[in-house]
Amino acid sequence: MAPDLRWREWILCVEAVIFAAAKPVSREVLARIVGKTCKLDLIIDDIREELRGRAYELVSIAGGWLHWTTKQFGDVIRTARRRLNQAWR
Repeated sequence: MAPDLRWREWILCVEAVIFAAAKPVSREVLARIVGKTCKLDLIIDDIREELRGRAYELVSIAGGWLHWTTKQFGDVIRTARRRLNQAWR
């Protein structure tokens, strides 16, 4: 596989694992996905750059990485949660 395609595949794998996680994903877990020789910091930087201007971002929290809604959309999320909670009752 061409290096650019492999890099893209690693980015997508890391992003998918973080997206599916309910808790922060540790560096150790991510390193197992892409291999210990891969430059994980650069992958994280590329993902963060791709998410710039989106409704969510990639944040480092509690020793791992997690997708997090940006502050700009906090009110929207709170309103949506209230409405969903009311609908489920």
